Amino acid sequence: MLRPSAGFLFYTTLCFGLVAGPGQAAQLDQSAPPLRTSGSIPQPEPRVTVSLSQKPLGTILYAIFHQTPYRYQLRAQVGAELFSLDVTRVPLGQALSTLFEHDTTGSPITYAFVPASTNNPGTFVIDREYLQVGDTAGEHRVSATRARLTHVLSLVFKAMKARFRIEPDVPQVTVTLQLRPRDWSECIGEVLVEASKEVPGLTYSLDGDTYVIFVQKTGPAGGAAVRRVTLTLESVSLREAIGRILSGSQYRYRVSDAVGEAPINYKATDQPEMEALREVLKRAADEGTAVTYRDSRGVLLIEPGPLPGRLGTTASLHPASLRAVTLSADRQRLRVVVRTLAAASGASIKVAPTVPDIRVSFDVKNGTVDEALRALLDAARVHLPNLALESSGERAFLLSMTAEAVSR
Repeated sequence: MLRPSAGFLFYTTLCFGLVAGPGQAAQLDQSAPPLRTSGSIPQPEPRVTVSLSQKPLGTILYAIFHQTPYRYQLRAQVGAELFSLDVTRVPLGQALSTLFEHDTTGSPITYAFVPASTNNPGTFVIDREYLQVGDTAGEHRVSATRARLTHVLSLVFKAMKARFRIEPDVPQVTVTLQLRPRDWSECIGEVLVEASKEVPGLTYSLDGDTYVIFVQKTGPAGGAAVRRVTLTLESVSLREAIGRILSGSQYRYRVSDAVGEAPINYKATDQPEMEALREVLKRAADEGTAVTYRDSRGVLLIEPGPLPGRLGTTASLHPASLRAVTLSADRQRLRVVVRTLAAASGASIKVAPTVPDIRVSFDVKNGTVDEALRALLDAARVHLPNLALESSGERAFLLSMTAEAVSR
């Protein structure tokens, strides 16, 4: 799990909100609290028709929300810029996205729906997105305020130098969080945990070397009958357990070669097949093999990844180019250990000629390259206190001695 950053860079803005309800004139609200929650638009969405050109943003928002039961609160500062909108009977979310996409006055404008309370059908809070993903003072940091999920994930995967795909049915919710991850891959689960408060089935899997972000379906589509299974599984392999559950199913399925094995013990009596499948995958995760599934045109793709609801408890997953490392060194030469670590992880790790080839001892189990290198560094510094680790990218590292140590 990641630690919230106590000393992190916080984005602070002084903004006054315009608050209006249906048919109400907007009024200045100088006590608007900071946005702490966001939500998807209740379905079915109201449809709106607006044709206005070169008008203040507040005027167009009033025209939109006058046709809905919802209130709105405008916090974003737009100066004197004028906006235009010409839509006919489009969903509310589409109208808002169309309106905001042409804004040029600052960072992107986003909206978040705050669910209903007493005498309030719900409020749309409209403000600017803030997002910072990068290294500061030698630490990985993520700072997001009302940031679009797809934008946050795109920058995290860019920092990881990893391939990714976000499926089209993933809703565009916003997230607010502060993270200081040891490894960029840890951010994926934490970002999705925050977003899954509004999208409960949200998760990810590994399709080869590509991370896939998707919403997991829980049952057959189109109102098809639920198939039930009765079976007893005693110390069978994960693949056999999956095959027995889905034997005779309407689903075709394919298990990725990257899915590990785990002993499965489970008994189902007249249980919906997808529920039985999830229970078996939970047991595999408890044995250290994180496995999930996604529906691709009626084919269940069973791949490495956490089940929804287990995003924050599953260790970070890495494709082949970002492999996890298990290594035990007992008084082995430093350069031998580095070569072994590089081969096991897929990283480029070099040792400067000035570094003595001492013996080191340490253990790493299913860790990231960064974690393995830190363990190596801690072990080596017992004898080489001035040994330093430099990084020239997510997958390139150099062990060297500081100038002070070399000059002795």
